[in-house]
Amino acid sequence: MHKNIITCDNCNKDIKMILRTRRNEADVMVTYFKCNHCDNEYFCYAINEESRNLRNVSEGLV
Repeated sequence: MHKNIITCDNCNKDIKMILRTRRNEADVMVTYFKCNHCDNEYFCYAINEESRNLRNVSEGLV
């Protein structure tokens, strides 16, 4: 089985984990993936502006 294929806890169907990102009202970038069968969302992590800036500096992007 492909390593990005998981089973949804809600509908028990196999799904391909495709990470998505959205910015919430507090300017926090939330990364998640979603079941394409039942739309159940799985939170992965969140990162605020200060953390994004620190990450960019450490990766040499700034």
